[in-house]
Amino acid sequence: YSNIDLIDKYNIYAPEIAELNCGRDSKRCTTIEGFIKSIPQDAKFVKLPHVVPDESGTPLVEVKDLKFAYEDGTQALNGLSFEVKQNELVALIGQNGSGKSTLSKILSGIEGNFRGTVKVADLDLHDVKNRRNMPRHVGYVFQNPDHQIFNRNVYAEVAYGLKNMGVTQSVIEERVNTVLKSVNLIDKIKEDPLFLGRGQKRRLGVASVLAMHPEIIIVDEPTTGQDYKMSKEIMQLLKKLNEDGTTIIVITHDMRLVAEFCPRSIVMNQGKIVYDGSTFDLFKNDKVLETASLRAPQIVRLSKEMVKVGISDDIMLTSEDVNRAYGKWIVIQNNDK
Repeated sequence: YSNIDLIDKYNIYAPEIAELNCGRDSKRCTTIEGFIKSIPQDAKFVKLPHVVPDESGTPLVEVKDLKFAYEDGTQALNGLSFEVKQNELVALIGQNGSGKSTLSKILSGIEGNFRGTVKVADLDLHDVKNRRNMPRHVGYVFQNPDHQIFNRNVYAEVAYGLKNMGVTQSVIEERVNTVLKSVNLIDKIKEDPLFLGRGQKRRLGVASVLAMHPEIIIVDEPTTGQDYKMSKEIMQLLKKLNEDGTTIIVITHDMRLVAEFCPRSIVMNQGKIVYDGSTFDLFKNDKVLETASLRAPQIVRLSKEMVKVGISDDIMLTSEDVNRAYGKWIVIQNNDK
């Protein structure tokens, strides 16, 4: 894992510490202990500003005292209340069975048998007509792409929703080609999705939602079945859509992607929200992480150790943050000399 060129060449997931370029020599470390030992004793990592959620937008999702139980009596959601503002990029996280997917199905209009108040784009989802119109507002990418894909060629799968919306053929052609290029599937445009790999099906599911230009995109485990390079490209695509005005809700178990891309996190546990706030503050809160059985990314755990030994004043979320903080210290040291 210390051979970073080989890792990059073959798109392999590696320890985040292997991406750090600071230390006494050019050899990459792969453990927290090894990295701490490699840092010069007089090093002092410069504190960086962290990203905070933008709360200035108009509420697109409004949820108050939401409760939901399945037919067998299982209480999946128990009194959820929160808002998601326009242009936010939010991580919805928690262990299996915490209620994340159930909540997503309600927000996207798939499930309507709930109690409480749910409004999306100012539409009350107790109304059946409003739930039927949700695909115009909310694009939901399923965790299992086989639950979403049903057409017999890739082009038809992406074009299906657009045809239902009454989009002209010329616009359909343009959008299908654009989104398939963005998810690296343009060469599969005439193929039957049945013969695509799981990772390719996942990207096709994303593409069929992107083509419809919804106000909100909910993506359930967007990087399942992808290598590291494609996982990053999917998240960067979602980030770009967010920067262009689309509200994104990401359901994921990958805490590294949460730390890198999502300014705000909503943490669920046993059908309740146990945390709602900045991702930076979440990873500082060991009590919430323990309650929700979440493991902070390796860089966060490393930076907590750095705080303990006095070489950093605060945690950092990504390897890029650590490299920047170390680089700034080097600049300050050289200026002092």
